[in-house]
Amino acid sequence: MKQITKRTILEEMKDMAWHNVYCYSANYAMTEPKYGMREDWETAIAKAKIIEQMLDELEDGGDVK
Repeated sequence: MKQITKRTILEEMKDMAWHNVYCYSANYAMTEPKYGMREDWETAIAKAKIIEQMLDELEDGGDVK
């Protein structure tokens, strides 16, 4: 079984957040939202960036203490 840490959970959340950005995007480059999806697209981008920031700030390993 794969060890579960804060880092692995945040990595999974980051992947899902960027997947959501892709789903709300009108193009593969994810530079524009689908029609009527701008708010969801912008929210998904913000979440993905915040999760990436949390990963950057996380101490190495991210083990539960």
